[in-house]
Amino acid sequence: MSFEYDVAFSFAGEDRAFVERLAQAMKAMGFRVFYDRYEEAVLWGKDLYQHLDDVYRNKAKFCVIFASSAYASKIWTKHELQSAQVRAIADKHEYILPVRIDDTPVPGVRPTTAYIDARGRTIEDLASLLATKIRTGRISPDVPKPTNVTLTVVGDTSDTSADEVVQLKSELEALRRASAPRVLSAEAATILTEKLGEIAPEHIGIFSAPADEEAADYREQIATIFEEADPEWLVESRTAVYASEIVGVHVVYKIGEAWEPSLDMPEIAEPIADALRAAGIRVELAPLKERPTDFRVFIAVGKKPRGA
Repeated sequence: MSFEYDVAFSFAGEDRAFVERLAQAMKAMGFRVFYDRYEEAVLWGKDLYQHLDDVYRNKAKFCVIFASSAYASKIWTKHELQSAQVRAIADKHEYILPVRIDDTPVPGVRPTTAYIDARGRTIEDLASLLATKIRTGRISPDVPKPTNVTLTVVGDTSDTSADEVVQLKSELEALRRASAPRVLSAEAATILTEKLGEIAPEHIGIFSAPADEEAADYREQIATIFEEADPEWLVESRTAVYASEIVGVHVVYKIGEAWEPSLDMPEIAEPIADALRAAGIRVELAPLKERPTDFRVFIAVGKKPRGA
């Protein structure tokens, strides 16, 4: 059977920093890794409950769960594990590979299940072990979908209490936010710095929606990178009402009365958009007919995309 991913990672948000390093190591080795931040475009707008059920049940050769106190306490990781268990029951060979971050028992994982203890091991050691497992582990040629296993569905109060539903909704929102992170990784910041160094600097604005602290933090991070790329960039960073009306990140250019039609989009707009895209930021180019500023081009950080 052909799988979309060599391995899918299931983890709690509190353990993201550790998991991301392993994901990067596996990706650098050429393996196909399901890690939410690598799937931003795919996850955008999806019903995450259904989509992730399919990923953890059908689309990976192996599922690595990162067992920890945070993992054991989350409702959302419980659902990911249930999806993986459906596959594990149907498969004739091991599918769920536990990596233990601490000694907290994880409900649903037998204490007799062999695991790898992350404590005292380097990321390189773990990546090497996982690579060996992927290359040599036996995979069932077919994964039937059993009819005698059911998953708890959000809102099914016979299996899920009201408090668990509230917790699940909170964790789902955190997962959605993680799928469209408002923070640039060190690698993305380096790429953006390099790309901006190829553009002739000028006076630009970077705006975010009022009363959106996360967007403001993201705005400031982007502004800092512009300034560090070349001191000649004159960057004004502040809030603007316009930004509250958009979704995602827009590079905005103006269509003013004094402009000739051929100058509707300044030449600098496309290179700025391309530099942001190269750093992994989803960007749209958008015209604005009003003239609220003296900038020819500005970057607007608006609301998160729905479902992200």
